[in-house]
Amino acid sequence: MTPGKRALDISGEVVTLADIMNKNITLTGVLVVILLLSAIANLALCVRYVRTVSAAQTVAQRLQTIRQFQTAVVLRKSLMQSIANDAIEYSKKNSAMAALLQQYNPLLEQLNLVKPQQGTAPRQNK
Repeated sequence: MTPGKRALDISGEVVTLADIMNKNITLTGVLVVILLLSAIANLALCVRYVRTVSAAQTVAQRLQTIRQFQTAVVLRKSLMQSIANDAIEYSKKNSAMAALLQQYNPLLEQLNLVKPQQGTAPRQNK
């Protein structure tokens, strides 16, 4: 019996060095596979996170654009209402302006600046 190739187990069995190495290689292989699977899962989660953050930034930019557009629309609407109110006030003093405003009466009704004429139903905004 050569002491380098064989060892005595606690239970008295003779175990070869190759048996011990095979067990270690198998355990190491399993641990390496688990490590690789964990790394792949972490990579997948990282890619998902980056895509989610990118999508969230895109949505935030679109929301900001919509809010800017909404602000511009509100400002233009208030400007148009102010101009229409001034025109209506001026038409009370100048009859020529009143005749001119008659052709824009449906638009003024939509803006709720004048009362609907008798016999016509109020227009609905579409």
